[in-house]
Amino acid sequence: GGLIALSLEHYPVMTTEALRRLATDAADRWELSAVTIVHRVGELGPGDRIVFVGTAAPHRRAALDACACLIDQLKAQAPFWKK
Repeated sequence: GGLIALSLEHYPVMTTEALRRLATDAADRWELSAVTIVHRVGELGPGDRIVFVGTAAPHRRAALDACACLIDQLKAQAPFWKK
């Protein structure tokens, strides 16, 4: 059978701090005017949207590069556990 559900768990204080640090580092590196990271937790079904990353900068290239980097860093560094 295929995937029925995915459960994402986290420790809220640890997760909030990790996401804040990623956003702050990206804002400093690319001189962003805004960063938003939303990562869902709990039980999710196939095809559910799990993460949103939005970046704003005076120049489009900086915003796009920061967004791509944040997505990669979320997969590698964010403290979420999958079941």
